[in-house]
Amino acid sequence: MSTTIGDWLARLDRELSGKFGRSSTHEAEIMLEHGFLAIDGRTINRFELHSQLKTVVSLEFDAWVESALTQRLQGIPLQYATGFASFMEHVYQVGLGVLIPRPETEILVSQVQEKLRGRRNHDLLGFECGIGSGIISIELLGFLPRLKMISTEISAIAAGFAQKNARSILKSDHARLDLQSVAPDMIWPSSLTEASLDFIVSNPPYLVEVDPLTDPQTASREYDHSVQKHEPREALFSPAHDPVFFYREFAKQAARFLKPAGFVAVEIPHERAEEIQECFQSRHWAVSSFSDLNSRPRVLIAQLS
Repeated sequence: MSTTIGDWLARLDRELSGKFGRSSTHEAEIMLEHGFLAIDGRTINRFELHSQLKTVVSLEFDAWVESALTQRLQGIPLQYATGFASFMEHVYQVGLGVLIPRPETEILVSQVQEKLRGRRNHDLLGFECGIGSGIISIELLGFLPRLKMISTEISAIAAGFAQKNARSILKSDHARLDLQSVAPDMIWPSSLTEASLDFIVSNPPYLVEVDPLTDPQTASREYDHSVQKHEPREALFSPAHDPVFFYREFAKQAARFLKPAGFVAVEIPHERAEEIQECFQSRHWAVSSFSDLNSRPRVLIAQLS
C-alpha cells in the first residue's frame, strides 16, 4: 500500500504525542522536512510540506522516516535521529559526537554580525575556539565575504561535521575556513600571531559535571539529563570543574592576539554572568552584555578599554 506525506504526518503526530514535552505536530513536520533533505537533497519549509500531503513517498523515504521515528521513540534527540539541525538560515548536518546547535547561539552570531556590519568589505581575520558543527564560523563567513576564520576543535568527529557543513553551505568559500585540530588543553593554536585578529568568538564548555544520583538538585540546575546522556562531554563540561576556565583564559590572553580595535564575543551561562564579567573587567576590558528571549544574560562582548 502506498504511503503519502499526509499519512506519515498523521502517524508521527500520533506516535510522538505527549512524549517529549513539545508539540508532536511540530516534531513530525521537522522530521518529514529533514526526510526530504536526506533522501532528495531538497530543503523544504512547512508550507511546502503541507502542500504535498497527497504526495506518495518512495520506499527509501519510508525506511528513513521509520528509522528516525524508532530512534526518537527511544529517546534519541530529534536532531540526532534525523541527522540535521536548523540554525539561523541554514540546515546543518549533526550526529552523535557533536553538540546540537541551540537557538541561544544565534544571539552570539547576530551580535558579532552587527558589530562587523560596517566592515563587510574589509579584509578580516577571526578566531573561533571550539568550532563544533561549524555554525558560528560558517554563519560569519557567509555574512562577511572577505572574512577568513581560524577555528579549532579537539574532537575529530565534530571537526568532520564542521568540514562537511562548510562545504555544503559555503561551497567554494569553505576555503576561507582554516580548521585546526588541537589538544584538549590547548586554547591558542601555534599559528596565531600577535595583534593579528579582528575578533575572537566562542561558545565554550561551561557546565559543571555533577552526579545526578548524589546531587540531583545541582545536576538539574546545570543541565537536562538527556543532554548529559547523549551529547559529547567535551563540548558540555568545563575542565577540572572550573566553569569559568575558558573565560578567564580569554580575559588573560586574548589581548595578545587582537588588533587594537579587536574584541572577544562569547556565549555565557546566565548563572555565572557576573563572575565572567568580573574576569574581563578586572583586566581592564570594557564589557557589554546581551540577553536572551527570557531576559537572561547570554552573550558578552569585551573590548580593551
